[in-house]
Amino acid sequence: MELGGDYNINVGELVEASNSIFDYLASFNTKYFDSGRSALKELLASLKQGVVLLPEFICTSVIDCFPHSSLRFYSITEDFQIDLHDLQSKVDANVSLVYVMHYFGCVQNAETLSYLRGLRENEDVQIIEDTTHSIFSSAHTVGDYCIASLRKWFPIPNGGVLYSRNKLPFSDVSIPKSIKNERFIAMILKTLFLNGTLDCNKEYREIFSNCEKELDRQKGIFSMSYLAEFLVGCFDIDELKQKRRRNYQFLKHKLLELGIRPACEIFISDCPFVLPIFVSNRDSLRQYMADNRIYCAVHWPFDGINLSERQHAKRLSEKLISLPIDQRYDLDAMQYMVDVLQRYRGNLKFSK
Repeated sequence: MELGGDYNINVGELVEASNSIFDYLASFNTKYFDSGRSALKELLASLKQGVVLLPEFICTSVIDCFPHSSLRFYSITEDFQIDLHDLQSKVDANVSLVYVMHYFGCVQNAETLSYLRGLRENEDVQIIEDTTHSIFSSAHTVGDYCIASLRKWFPIPNGGVLYSRNKLPFSDVSIPKSIKNERFIAMILKTLFLNGTLDCNKEYREIFSNCEKELDRQKGIFSMSYLAEFLVGCFDIDELKQKRRRNYQFLKHKLLELGIRPACEIFISDCPFVLPIFVSNRDSLRQYMADNRIYCAVHWPFDGINLSERQHAKRLSEKLISLPIDQRYDLDAMQYMVDVLQRYRGNLKFSK
């Protein structure tokens, strides 16, 4: 059994979904891109310039989409809510944009959303809502524009989306389609490896790695490839949500029996992205899990990045590990993860 890591795909099981992402977002004005960062770059090119407020705990690829001289960072609490007092203290007449992230499937609280709504309506501040982790908990709360990386949810070679209740500022602009589908080859190879058909573990991992490096180097902006459009239309959102909720609730209750608490509260009505926990010896646990073929993500690795203004983000990153609970897995897989954690339990050093 292998859990986590990049998606694999079995093309023989693909059928057109009755409730795909295209149906789920049908009430919005949408534009599909090859990645979330492409969507963000295209949007920023059409917005007014000014000071941008970003959460201190955010992926570096998001930060790199903005001119660094325009950025201010606001704080995030230990349970991944916006520190509202800190955010309020950093809003002034120069601020033109606030970037909001909902972490791990948990939407920001009502008080914070009310304040952000007031900023948008009364202070002429635009809100970009990053729903990469939360799109299936709540597609939209307060954002003028919402952005999500879809390839984090589905086995597709590329994919991101920009959507809004408003007309998109570049809705009539033609954006060239991505032709980069190498990740699809790696997903097929991973399936062949997992079912024992082909000994290609090294090969598929190398392709995935090269695809990530190429995306990091990419300068152009592209729309979603034809292949990704076809594939993402084959995945049913209701089924995805049901499986993720089932896996999360099962794993959460089993971990509570071991004295392990989730890093933030994800409600039963939400759709979880992962199950995050705080562990002081995170790197040691992550290696143990990998030794048992459970590959846990880190949100986010900040190695080699100057975090002098974001010390709290650094502390969060160093002790956070994300357990996979996605739609690929059944409850037997969740129990396997519990069993592995139980064997390691004596070495765990919890942090909160």
